[in-house]
Amino acid sequence: MNPWPPRSPDMTSLDFLWGVLKERVYSRSIHSWEHLGNRIFEECADITPETLDRVRRSFLRRIDACERSRGRQFEHLLD
Repeated sequence: MNPWPPRSPDMTSLDFLWGVLKERVYSRSIHSWEHLGNRIFEECADITPETLDRVRRSFLRRIDACERSRGRQFEHLLD
C-alpha cells in the first residue's frame, strides 16, 4: 500500500464543499475585495441540506474507490 499523507485532499470532504462554494461565488463578476467577501458570506448562508448531502455522497464514493484500489490511485474508478 502506498503511504497516504494525512489530510489528503482526495479524502477530505470539505474540499468538495469548497469547490461548490467557489463555483457559486465566481458565477458572477467580482468587483472588489469587499464584494468578494460579501459573495462568500452570501453563498455560505445559502448552503442547503441537499448540497451537504451531495458533498457527503461524493466523499463516500471516494472512500469506496480508495478501498477498492487498496490505497493506490483511484481517480479512474470515480466515473
